[in-house]
Amino acid sequence: MWVNEKVLNILGKDKIPENIDGGEIGRNKLTNELTGIFVDNSMELVFDKMPSSTDDKLLNQLRAAIHEMHSNGLTGIHDASVLPKYIDFYKRTITSNPEEFNIRVYAMVECDRNKYCGDQVERIDEFGEGRLTVRSVKLIMDGALGSWGAALSEPYSDQPNKNGLLLSNPELLPHEINQWIEKGFQVNTHCIGDRANNIIINAYEKCFQDYVKSHSNDKNEEKKILTEEELLRQVKNLAEELRFRIEHAQILTLDDIKRVGELKIIPSMQPTHATSDMSYAEQRLGSERIKGAYAWRSFIDTGVKVFPLSSDFPVESANPFLGFYAAITRKWKNGDSPHGKDGWFPSQKLTREEALRGFTIDAAYAGFSENTMGSISIGKYADFVILDRDIMQISEEKIIDTKVLSTVFAGKVVFGESLSSLSSFSSLSALLF
Repeated sequence: MWVNEKVLNILGKDKIPENIDGGEIGRNKLTNELTGIFVDNSMELVFDKMPSSTDDKLLNQLRAAIHEMHSNGLTGIHDASVLPKYIDFYKRTITSNPEEFNIRVYAMVECDRNKYCGDQVERIDEFGEGRLTVRSVKLIMDGALGSWGAALSEPYSDQPNKNGLLLSNPELLPHEINQWIEKGFQVNTHCIGDRANNIIINAYEKCFQDYVKSHSNDKNEEKKILTEEELLRQVKNLAEELRFRIEHAQILTLDDIKRVGELKIIPSMQPTHATSDMSYAEQRLGSERIKGAYAWRSFIDTGVKVFPLSSDFPVESANPFLGFYAAITRKWKNGDSPHGKDGWFPSQKLTREEALRGFTIDAAYAGFSENTMGSISIGKYADFVILDRDIMQISEEKIIDTKVLSTVFAGKVVFGESLSSLSSFSSLSALLF
């Protein structure tokens, strides 16, 4: 975050600390004057001074956001990092005027860092005819690669004095995660760097094991000692039931990639992160670490059950066709890459079918919604999009110019042309996003 002089004065320059845990505050190296740059946890200093939004202002923002989603052919989103007060706003809006809320939101609750806020939220399953579901929490382990905030096990190759930032306390994680398990919530944790990913994989595994051990005797009067084989079997069953996710899963050791598959953890990844970062990622990570970065094919080869894909909007464009193109080509939009026309580490590409599943049915599974959305099927919500071309058949370079002709939500056209006006339906493509 970069703020101007006026904001610095509002914060009170003399009140801004030199350092803050899990964050960086930009200062001129010669004069020590504030530059206005706040990284990761230090951004909370600015957020705390922002005025509260009114319902009218929030509603206008919501309308604009929903229109943006519909124009990109989206009928549902996983909304990461939603404060409890905004969940209440969502519910009020759906109750008072559901026609304003023509999108399905899978909300991930956000709490203050290192704090459990389950007492502030209730679990909500498909409220307002499937418009709102609240059964997951978003934790944040580290920062971003672009700001050298991703937590790495070894120093950055292009900044040897930096290892990244841990935004949460690893020692508090297991207790916090266990509380969410008991509440019946899915845990989804932002992890970019290999250190952050290793910490959360270890925490997930420990919580799975602790839960199995503490509940193994619930139905037995005699205390049962689990064998290592039985413990592993029950841990995998529990993991499949809980569907814990790692958001981004961007840089992992090859061993930890295997563990993700073995522990039935869901890696939730964003293809355009690879194409946005590939101009500098190798220089930043080095030749060895890059082998476990943006390693989509490696994850699938470990046997992960589902491989959901998304955009990370507004960090990247909400346009899913850019993500689809990035997933199958690993190229920039001009058809090139740092490794040439075959794509950046082309062995990690996804097939078109894998990419389509990632943006549809696999994403639905990652939100416990595979029985109501994610495919055009009898008994599911009538949410789909009509495109001007068949992205499963056309040449790669034409995918990025795909246009949405109509977006349909709950059987009603909410963007574009009416279905009856589309005269040559046979030449069009219908998909569900």
